[in-house]
Amino acid sequence: MDDLTKVPEVTCEHPDFRYIFAVQGAPKLCFGSTAPRNTNLTGAGLLSHQRMTALEDHGPDLSPNKYDLERFTSSMWPILNKIRSVYGIPGLDDRVERWPDDEKAFRTPSPVQYAPSFFRKDHRQDARPFKTGSPARLLKINPYPGPGFYDLLGTRRCRRVPKQFDFGRPRVLPCMEMVCVATPQHVCQFCRKLCEGDYWHRNKEVFLCQVCWYIERSTNEYLSLVDLKRYTKMRNCSFMHRHENTEAAVRVMTSNEIRKKFKIENYLSLYISCYD
Repeated sequence: MDDLTKVPEVTCEHPDFRYIFAVQGAPKLCFGSTAPRNTNLTGAGLLSHQRMTALEDHGPDLSPNKYDLERFTSSMWPILNKIRSVYGIPGLDDRVERWPDDEKAFRTPSPVQYAPSFFRKDHRQDARPFKTGSPARLLKINPYPGPGFYDLLGTRRCRRVPKQFDFGRPRVLPCMEMVCVATPQHVCQFCRKLCEGDYWHRNKEVFLCQVCWYIERSTNEYLSLVDLKRYTKMRNCSFMHRHENTEAAVRVMTSNEIRKKFKIENYLSLYISCYD
């Protein structure tokens, strides 16, 4: 019977008339979907903004008392679980590794083994709330790497400025040799000019000015890298006072400025080398 056809009341009261009820089902969640709605607090049914604040789903079997700590806390575990060789008694089982790879255990994970991400990379910036004049709270992510990303295998762990103890009081040694002369007398072996400021020497017999040393460092025309490493850096006193061809000295820098300059140079000399 058509739904639009109007049935008179006399026909409905007839004993041969049968009522037919069509029970409608629950509406679909969305177009083309027949799956039931997942309303759990964790799992795949969460929206993008719900995943940012939801706890991690590790499963029902994860709790503090589910870990097997007998291997680390029991004194009888090493005795009852000895590593026995399949080749025989000690003295004849040298072909077996002492500690197989499958027996290694790490008690504490490194910082990079377990690093859960709090925000997804494709997270969009939150917009300003409605009906408010306050600025939107920007999401700031620290761009600097964590402690586990640094390579410490090829670096020196302990770097200290060299010091000399005079009657119990430490005195910081400069990173290069200092000479105080009224008139510069050292001549460069290449350009035949007087060495002023910072320059290089080998056994106080052969000298190289700063310009010639850098030219040889980049070209190696006359001296190789092995020969250049035999030279030691030194400096005259022209940067902190001037003599004007006399034995007296007139200060150009104050004591605090000189002390600060030496501290910075000594610190940088621990990490920066002229031959790198």
